[in-house]
Amino acid sequence: MPYDKTLGTFFIRCRIKIPHQPFLSYLLILLSFLVLSPILGINKKYGGVVLKILFIISLIISIFYDLPASANYLSFSRVSFGVESDINSTIYSTKTGNFVAVGDGGFIGTSSDGIYWYSSNSKTGEDLKAIAYKFTAYGNDLYVAVGLSGTIIYSYDGFKWQQDLKITSKNLNGVINKSSLFIAVGDEGTILKSEGMGKWEKITSPTTNILNSITYGNGIFVAIGNGGVILASIDGTNWSQCQSPTSVNLKSVSFGNGIFIAVGDSGVILRSLDGVTWVQQNSRTGGNLRAVSFGDFAFFAVGQGGVVMLSGDGIFWEQLYTGNNISLNSVLYRNQIFIAAGFNGSGIRAYNNYIVTIPPFINLGQVTANKKVSQPFNVINKSNTPLTISHVSKSGSSQFTINNDFCSGVTLQPNDVCRIEVSFTSGVAGDEKASIVIKSSTLPVSSTISLLATSTGVLYNLNVSKSGNGSGAIYSSLGGISCGATCSGQIIGGSSITLYAIPSTGSSFVQWKGINSCTTTNPCSFTLTDNVAVNAEFQSN
Repeated sequence: MPYDKTLGTFFIRCRIKIPHQPFLSYLLILLSFLVLSPILGINKKYGGVVLKILFIISLIISIFYDLPASANYLSFSRVSFGVESDINSTIYSTKTGNFVAVGDGGFIGTSSDGIYWYSSNSKTGEDLKAIAYKFTAYGNDLYVAVGLSGTIIYSYDGFKWQQDLKITSKNLNGVINKSSLFIAVGDEGTILKSEGMGKWEKITSPTTNILNSITYGNGIFVAIGNGGVILASIDGTNWSQCQSPTSVNLKSVSFGNGIFIAVGDSGVILRSLDGVTWVQQNSRTGGNLRAVSFGDFAFFAVGQGGVVMLSGDGIFWEQLYTGNNISLNSVLYRNQIFIAAGFNGSGIRAYNNYIVTIPPFINLGQVTANKKVSQPFNVINKSNTPLTISHVSKSGSSQFTINNDFCSGVTLQPNDVCRIEVSFTSGVAGDEKASIVIKSSTLPVSSTISLLATSTGVLYNLNVSKSGNGSGAIYSSLGGISCGATCSGQIIGGSSITLYAIPSTGSSFVQWKGINSCTTTNPCSFTLTDNVAVNAEFQSN
């Protein structure tokens, strides 16, 4: 469709689309003819023929040709990462609110806004190709970056880095995190797996093709690479090769909104709902696509010549006009900020400031066992037009719930505020995260607020007793049980407990009752998942 654009030296703003009206093209042709006729000396004899030809050309252009679409909710500007190295990958920390980028020559940069970048010492000069991030609501996060010659480095804050054990000399091109598991992929079909730094292991791969990228979603890992190769695994250890609809090199894969998207050379875009069965889509571009990412409301794909593609469903794609022609290697949309980076330390940034949440994210910290806590947040319309909030939805941990929603269906005037309240109920011990998406039906804009908390677990009762004609005492590794005196306690669910039965002089231990995993075993170890009553039988010798 035609578009309206304002282009400055350092700033490019994409504005509202002009409706597609072919008669405007006809009028333009007619006016051009009337103006140019005297100048070009077109006489009446041939003027009608020329006008008809121009009219037909205009009609064909109007029907079949689509100019790049503008995004009326993103304002694009050029950014510099302060180096001349290519930038290859970016991630966002939901806890700190920082973006972290990696690139050639061991470059690592950190930014809170995507504009000003500060470099860190990566402890390597190798090109870094990808970075992944493990979130913990309470405690240290973990960042892992991989690169050429089997390079693996890690950091707990994104600033101080150290090298991990190198177990391969193959180039590593992609890395992903799921819970405590990191998986890296690279040249010659290399797949590495780690459940802790310094504990990487090589995994058998069904291909020798170069693997360029990996993602996780819907309970499955998906890796893609050269020659159109697509691999899938449920556990990260056992991999199968999927049938691919293309033989071109695939460069990046991403998951979002229940959809997998892979992109590659010659504008190839593949779509899958299960990570196994793939269908090629019409990308409307022939340029090489180097990266794809899902953010808040849509997929973004970037690549050669600075192309930026946008799709809400992975089927219909439109090209955004950004004013940039620098090739891009990575793309990310988080916290209403779009960042695409690429050649020679250059990139573009856009900010969607239409729907803003205050605070920008919620971290409830540690929540004690069996406790429910709530916190409200405000949703503000920062645009200059009324916005109707059409959709408020939560994804992630079921321990988070939306208590009160005073935004859905509400039309917010500029700078108006509505309120949403969320709650968290402590469950099994561990870090929990979720997100709430707020969408507008007035404009294709949305905002996502991240929810973080650490559950200390549910408290269960552990009661012990003694039986038999003998005597003795029972002790526990947790819960303070010393029975004798204290024969009950409350312990966090999921905890590993060991009970010790100590017979008195002249007595002996016979058996445990109430724990199926232990009968005559002493001491007895088990995991507490419910209220438990345990009896230790002693007999007199």
